[in-house]
Parts: sequence; C-alpha cells; structure tokens
Amino acid sequence: MSTIKYAPLPVFIMDEEMNILAQSDEAAALFGEVQHFLEIVDEDSQNKARKRLGQKKKIKTELVMHSRKAKMSLYTVNCK
Repeated sequence: MSTIKYAPLPVFIMDEEMNILAQSDEAAALFGEVQHFLEIVDEDSQNKARKRLGQKKKIKTELVMHSRKAKMSLYTVNCK
C-alpha cells in the first residue's frame, strides 16, 4: 500500500503521460477519483501543465484547476 494515501496534502503519483497511479485521501476529497491529471486542469492551463510538469526536474508552477469546491481555482503545484 502506498504511504501517500495518508499524506496531509493533496498528492498525486503520476507516470510520464500524467496518468494518475496513486493519490492521497486529501487529493481524492478535493478533486475526486481521477485517472488522468489533465482531467482536473482547466483547458487554458493544460499546455502549461504539459510543458512544465513534463520536465525532468523539480518545479513549482501555478495551474487553474477544477475541484469539487470550485469550478476554477488557482493552485500552486510542486512536482519532482
């Protein structure tokens, strides 16, 4: 069992194609059970997500995303 399930923040483990392999309970509560990361990224932020998150280094960026609480909200995304 993955230990990220109990992380106190929304956490996703993704493969190189942004398929979600595992997510924390916090991520599931905020965004629902999703299979692909771009499902929850606003259409206007998807190109930015592909470019920034596809890099092979640690990054921090902001993306407009859809959550259960709000149709569109700005989130800071950290990726490594």
